[in-house]
Amino acid sequence: MVYKITSVEYNILKNSSLGERIRLIRKKLMDEVDHEFYTTKSISNRTGIASQTITSIERGESRKPSFNVIHALSKEFHVEMQVFTDEFYQADEFLFSVGPQNDVIDISDIDLDEVESLVIGEREYFIKDMDNGEKTWNHRRRVSFIVHEDMSDNEKKVLYHFDKPMTEIELTRVLSQLIQSVELSPESLSSSEWNEAIKRSPLSEAHQIISRPYSGLPGTE
Repeated sequence: MVYKITSVEYNILKNSSLGERIRLIRKKLMDEVDHEFYTTKSISNRTGIASQTITSIERGESRKPSFNVIHALSKEFHVEMQVFTDEFYQADEFLFSVGPQNDVIDISDIDLDEVESLVIGEREYFIKDMDNGEKTWNHRRRVSFIVHEDMSDNEKKVLYHFDKPMTEIELTRVLSQLIQSVELSPESLSSSEWNEAIKRSPLSEAHQIISRPYSGLPGTE
């Protein structure tokens, strides 16, 4: 999956300070890749950079962070160090990618007939910054599509394992495709099964599977 800076985000970065650029890229990774993985605390645990130091840089309180700190953050964000400099934005617009470029199969390329295991994780909540400066709650679920190959001695070999966090709208769409492909495929149904199948709504069933009541929202840092 490739996560690219949009043209709007590029122009915001162009007119931002070093700390603001770091914050925007980190927040994009929190929203689109993994919220918990890109908190200042998580980054601190992996890099040894104090979370207070990262926050201080983002707020502009620390205006001249060391080379080692910026290098470590660029590795965490999977970007070139140049994207934090003013010189980078003086050239023609370049919509660079951020985050790890995983060798996973895009949803549109998954052969749902082959999916043997589907794992849907708990809801993940995150705060999303809106264009008008406000914040709103959002949530998503981590979903895994797994295809196995049966081996000897009752063992299974994983042929591919697609895993990503998805909003519930995205997940509902994909799960409804899975229900349609696996359970309601016309060529695999008898006449009696077909009469029952046409009464079903894959979209509604997918929504019921992934929806469940929740009592409140978690705290955030």
